[in-house]
Amino acid sequence: MRYYFLSLCLSVLLLPCLWAQSDVQFTHFMVNRMMYNPAFTGGKQVLDAAAVYRSQWWSGLDGAPRTFSVMAHTPLPKNAAHNVGISLVSDKIGLYEATLAALYYAWRINLSADGLQQLRVGASLRLDNWRADWSASRPIDLVDSELNGRAARSAKANMGLGIYYTYGKFYAGLSAPLLFANPLYEDKANFAASVLSYYFIVGSQMPLNEKVSFHPNVMMSINPGAPFEIDVNANFLLANALWLGASYRHGDSIDGLVGYEVGNGLRIGLSLDLTTSELKQVTTGSFEFLLGYTFQCEDCYVHSLRHF
Repeated sequence: MRYYFLSLCLSVLLLPCLWAQSDVQFTHFMVNRMMYNPAFTGGKQVLDAAAVYRSQWWSGLDGAPRTFSVMAHTPLPKNAAHNVGISLVSDKIGLYEATLAALYYAWRINLSADGLQQLRVGASLRLDNWRADWSASRPIDLVDSELNGRAARSAKANMGLGIYYTYGKFYAGLSAPLLFANPLYEDKANFAASVLSYYFIVGSQMPLNEKVSFHPNVMMSINPGAPFEIDVNANFLLANALWLGASYRHGDSIDGLVGYEVGNGLRIGLSLDLTTSELKQVTTGSFEFLLGYTFQCEDCYVHSLRHF
């Protein structure tokens, strides 16, 4: 039964005829892995929660994206093979506002007796609620019948699938987090990204000595109807408390990250993005603020707790 289920998920992931659109963007993608790949749900093997606020191109551009997300995920009590999660995202870009609410499920399969090697299969169900506030527009044609001063609203359900493999502190995943077009693109003739977007993510945790560990992460987004996207990230954890890192987003920005493990599961983080695209002529970049908490669980036997 399990192999039939895995084959079905892989078949859907590889269907090129489905519709999708680019999802929200985060520099702290290694923290928001569940939103890109539902199979990561419960990946820390304990209850974990995080909130991220992103202000993109915060200076120089009116209507630039502002995104706030909260999420939590955990194994089910007494059955760590089944994991559930929830996320809520508020995204505002110009006249458009979106509220995205999602539920996640992941099934963990142990591939080794010690539990260090695992395969996860996940799915998500999301409700997209979009609103366009035409009353805030400044049209060139004041008698445009489409701009009637009212707000346009639309809502639609979406879903995603993913697979996620871990071996110790190494991980790799493939996902299609959105299988259908969002409500703004019902006219498929004008929908530029007209095929499914795939996300591939890989990373690891490598101790360098007793005080320093190295955490590389890479995420690629592939969509034949959109430009190739890749984020390359490297973080160093010093004395199991201070995070220092840097990222490169292809054709967009160079990013710096800093964070601190306050203790008792609490962590804070900040990232600053320096724009490298043509937009650097009008904006300096973006910033993100992270607040997270990993709940302590004395009864949980965790082989490989991941800071990210």
